[in-house]
Amino acid sequence: MNEFEIQKAIYKRFKTIDKTMIAMVKNCYTLLENECDVFGVTKSMITHEFEIKISRSDFIADAKKQVRFKQGHTYSDWVLKSDAYRSGSMPTNHFWYIAPAGLISISEIPDYAGFAEVFTSGMISVKKYAPKTKRGKMSEIEIIKHLAKNSDRAWL
Repeated sequence: MNEFEIQKAIYKRFKTIDKTMIAMVKNCYTLLENECDVFGVTKSMITHEFEIKISRSDFIADAKKQVRFKQGHTYSDWVLKSDAYRSGSMPTNHFWYIAPAGLISISEIPDYAGFAEVFTSGMISVKKYAPKTKRGKMSEIEIIKHLAKNSDRAWL
């Protein structure tokens, strides 16, 4: 499966079937350097980042990803994305890894992340629900910005 097929499967499962998300966009940025493969928002304005992995090397490399945060007119030092999630510094409330079935073992999933497998049929099986990584919520203005910037992206 390719990334687009997995994005459609995520959309189908979490927006159409489960109806847990009221809005979802693909390939948007939550920070200057943090691209979400899929960004979702629930009715209660809880946000989810879905990170798609289509190869083992991509999953392993993810542990080295770094992010930085805007602080007024400057930026913070670079920090590991994993540390930012563990400390509650990332803007989304939940973080998920989504991968083709059999690619990643649940024992490899970090404590801050949820995990689901996608099958060639497009069905998704949740193996570990994403824990809450941030107590507060994005402001409605921030959420609207993320959705509006990407609202023209088609899911078909």
